[in-house]
Amino acid sequence: MRKLSAVLAALMLTATAAVSSPFGHARELVMRKLSLQRRPSPLATAPRRRSVTPPFNSACPQKVLLQPVSASVLATGGDSLYFSDSAAGIVRVAKDGGLPTVITPTVGEEIGPIAIDEANIYFITADDAATGSLYKIPRGGGMPTQLATKLPAPIQLVIDSNSIYWINLGTLVGQNLAADGSIEKIGKDGTGRQVLADKLSAPLELVIDATDVYIAETGLADDNASAGVRKVSKSGGAVSKITDGQTALAVATSTTDVFYSTFTDVTASIFRIAKMGGTPQMLIDNVLGFTLILFDSKLYAAVVDLNGASPILSIPALGGALRIVVDVELDTGSFAVDDCAVYYAASLRIERAPR
Repeated sequence: MRKLSAVLAALMLTATAAVSSPFGHARELVMRKLSLQRRPSPLATAPRRRSVTPPFNSACPQKVLLQPVSASVLATGGDSLYFSDSAAGIVRVAKDGGLPTVITPTVGEEIGPIAIDEANIYFITADDAATGSLYKIPRGGGMPTQLATKLPAPIQLVIDSNSIYWINLGTLVGQNLAADGSIEKIGKDGTGRQVLADKLSAPLELVIDATDVYIAETGLADDNASAGVRKVSKSGGAVSKITDGQTALAVATSTTDVFYSTFTDVTASIFRIAKMGGTPQMLIDNVLGFTLILFDSKLYAAVVDLNGASPILSIPALGGALRIVVDVELDTGSFAVDDCAVYYAASLRIERAPR
């Protein structure tokens, strides 16, 4: 029986920085804690997936867009792809490739998660080994505006038309992670900051719909094993449990359903469940999913399987034939999708593949 090397490799994919930043430090702590759990049995799923191939005809054929780069988080905006680079800052490149444009050099120690609307780029920085700040900057460049600071290990953000929502993983003290993770929101103008959920055990991902925030709680903080998919209103209030008892690593939503990745002591899988709860439907088994994106009625997932492979997969949202979109050694679990392609970082390159 092999050791848990595939699980550790999977967690390392989500690290958006070295351990000297909240992004890397937080992921390293989660990786270390997961490694202490009893290992899942490795099941050979790669041969089954290799038999399914991507479409041959596409307006967006496989292409290297830019190299060399050290990208951590990718996002699309119009005809451009934006990404945070550990050395350069926030960078823009055309979706068909070309010369890059630096939107802003690195702020703080490093720039991690980013989100984009029609006017601005919103991003989180690492200020030291345990804290970070939230900024915005015009998409065309300019001076960043600080919106919030001294955040306890902020690791992800999403936006809607009016607000920014982000995860604070929790207080980091050496190799310890307190069970004080939280979800906050703030207006895009920097006003109305509000805590939506607190006392969470290492929340790792969030996604929003028109009314609610959905959270993947890992249960890996010290002295608090609370784990599962959680929901809280965008206006605040009680946190409800959609699933409970299994480590949740990633989450996505459709109009009616929640999609989530789990890890237990015996297996790792991706499920679908109604937003109101009920019986989960397994969509993909024997994979650790670290980024889930629902697009055009398909679920896209950056995963590591228990044989150590790191493809991006797609499957119809209601279940069906599993397809490998691209099978590469991903540099980060982050990727982006548009009408034509999937964009990802691999081998110090930004690439695209037909979706």
